[in-house]
Amino acid sequence: MTLLMVLSDTLGEARQLLDYINAMADSQVRVVLLRVSPSGREASLEMSHRVMDQARQALRVAGVEREIASRLEIGSPAEIVPRVAEEERADVILMPGFSPEEFPRLQEMGALPRSTAEQVQVPVVISSPEGLEAVLKRQRILTVPATDLT
Repeated sequence: MTLLMVLSDTLGEARQLLDYINAMADSQVRVVLLRVSPSGREASLEMSHRVMDQARQALRVAGVEREIASRLEIGSPAEIVPRVAEEERADVILMPGFSPEEFPRLQEMGALPRSTAEQVQVPVVISSPEGLEAVLKRQRILTVPATDLT
């Protein structure tokens, strides 16, 4: 099984997702960390490398030996995430429910998870203040409350 984990600017939005992956004590799970830099500027690329390194370390803490690959892409996340999911043959896409500049209480989910869920044929698992939610197309197929994740 291949999990594509989309990372944002900090690991704060991804903490639930990292914990979820670590709870899967399955060494057969392959994790692809994807960070998309819209600009490709040096500062953005440095931040991207730092976030990917932190995510890789957080996944190794669980003590499970699994394949972890990293991809850094430059461009529009709405175009890149579905393309990389297809290239990597992802079975599930994991991503924050909202970007740092979006407000979780004002909308059901952020623009990127919504557009990704509409473009791919695999479940998208998003982290939000509510917990983890699996979305297939525009249908919520599972919700794990945040209180059950701790």
